[in-house]
Amino acid sequence: MIFKDKDDVESDKMQAGIKDSILKMLRSREKTINSGEEDKSMTDYLTLLLTAHHESDDNYKLSMQDIIDDCKTFYTAGHGTVTLLLSRVTLLGIHTEWT
Repeated sequence: MIFKDKDDVESDKMQAGIKDSILKMLRSREKTINSGEEDKSMTDYLTLLLTAHHESDDNYKLSMQDIIDDCKTFYTAGHGTVTLLLSRVTLLGIHTEWT
């Protein structure tokens, strides 16, 4: 039997919350795509991922877990990039002699 400490339990709750949020977003997008409400000329990365999820060829088919993992990766990469950008802009604003 494995006992989890408080941090592990909190981490599991956060992971489950993130997964639920992403699944909710994916279901909403699938509903929009299936209903035909989405502009056909608009294709974004999430739509491409969902299209690959429904691919008939198993070699190109993505699982829902793959899509969730991609969404987490993009969120993390974007968060880190924006944080770094804002830090540098702030420092350049403080230290105008650096420019």
